[in-house]
Amino acid sequence: MLTPFIQDTYLGHSFFLDTKAKAKLGDLDAQIKLGKDYFFDLKAKAELGDLGAQAQLGKAYFVGLNVLKNQEIAEFWLREAQKDSSPIRSWVRGFCHLHELADHQKDARVAREYFFLGHVQHCPDAQASLGLCYLHGEGGAPDYEKAVHFLGLAAARKHAEAMFNLAMCCFKGIGCEPDIPLGRGFLRSAVKLHYAEAQYIEGICHLEGLYGVKPSRCAAAHLFRLAAEQGYAPAQLKLGMCYHLGWGVEPNLESAANWYWRAAEGGEEVAQKFLRYIIAGQGGEEVARKLLWMIATEEGEKSARKLLEIIVAERGEKSAQKLLEIMVAERGKESAQKFLEYIPPSSHEELG
Repeated sequence: MLTPFIQDTYLGHSFFLDTKAKAKLGDLDAQIKLGKDYFFDLKAKAELGDLGAQAQLGKAYFVGLNVLKNQEIAEFWLREAQKDSSPIRSWVRGFCHLHELADHQKDARVAREYFFLGHVQHCPDAQASLGLCYLHGEGGAPDYEKAVHFLGLAAARKHAEAMFNLAMCCFKGIGCEPDIPLGRGFLRSAVKLHYAEAQYIEGICHLEGLYGVKPSRCAAAHLFRLAAEQGYAPAQLKLGMCYHLGWGVEPNLESAANWYWRAAEGGEEVAQKFLRYIIAGQGGEEVARKLLWMIATEEGEKSARKLLEIIVAERGEKSAQKLLEIMVAERGKESAQKFLEYIPPSSHEELG
């Protein structure tokens, strides 16, 4: 589905365009594919020894961007990125000190010093991180003017995270005079660079009509989807709400439950409450069954068991029994056996 503010420029021949051109014209699938292609390209470069790619891949695994969070893998790539002398090494060391990674002690003051060294070496990642240290008072007292200065240096080199944070400063008048048009420009630039948090905030702007944006639930759902596909939990929660309540999309309880599940796994506690509400409600048994099969297939036994606990709690023994009967019919008793410890013993005997 194309968003209203992009439909006017859509030429009707996207089939013949490459993925990047389609994405520019608002093709949602192309935009999602572009984000995923970027991650796979990053991984390929990292494996070939590109230090910058190794550093970014380590950060991606640490924050869960386009991939499930995995601190062990994150630390592996962050260590690899420090094996050669380069400006990126200063940023990586600062990042590791800031988050206590890869055998570095947590020390925000030392992190800020490494970021400054990276700035001197003209590393945009270091400039952005240094700006954020001044913005949030990490490693020393906050200094909003310096924050805007260093974020501006990184933004001038098309650093998406810096652009996003600079937009927030412009909106709120932090370290600079409030400037909504300038903030909108920085935010849109970050969105075009596939920065998930920027896509999410832009979606909020369209949902609530903030910062001079004309409200559009269709546009909001589109933007939430882009960020959600990258694994950004707040956007997954909002996209679940869109499907649950019909905001800009056709209501679909199965899709809502799917995105609530992902958001809950990403740390959004309210998402699990909404998921439980759907499972406990009318049609919830069928939604639960389909979601369980999908989770078991895509995420494995551990996640499926976790979901089954929720189903048992919300639907009771009879629904659990029915789910197991279907599992036996579709996947065999061996598959169902893995879940028996989460079902009341009275239900086990009926499976034979």
